[in-house]
Amino acid sequence: MRKVVEEKEMKYVDGGVSGGEGLGMCGELWVMVGWDEGDLDEVKGVVDGIGGCVIGVGEVG
Repeated sequence: MRKVVEEKEMKYVDGGVSGGEGLGMCGELWVMVGWDEGDLDEVKGVVDGIGGCVIGVGEVG
């Protein structure tokens, strides 16, 4: 999937969330994200909208 996205000159991140329905309803999920270091500034604003705590866990994959 990453290759297809990058061919379209877009950024690709992957990850998971934790916190359950209660935290999800109030936008306070923990989001563990894999991204390329150079992409952090471009994608962090989008990921911040998903949860209250965003943790970078290394490269995509």
